[in-house]
Amino acid sequence: MSNVVLFPARRSVPASAISRHEFEKLADLALDIVERVISLLDEVEGEHSESYCFAWASA
Repeated sequence: MSNVVLFPARRSVPASAISRHEFEKLADLALDIVERVISLLDEVEGEHSESYCFAWASA
């Protein structure tokens, strides 16, 4: 039989409000990260096509 380890219950941490400007800035940073990850994956696979990166946005 396996031992069951109980972890303490998590307290909910309320989210703090951020301005629209800060939200847009964080969203842009997230998109930059996604573009970089896709670029790195393309390099690993040997593909150099950007045509499909944001094809879903036009659908």
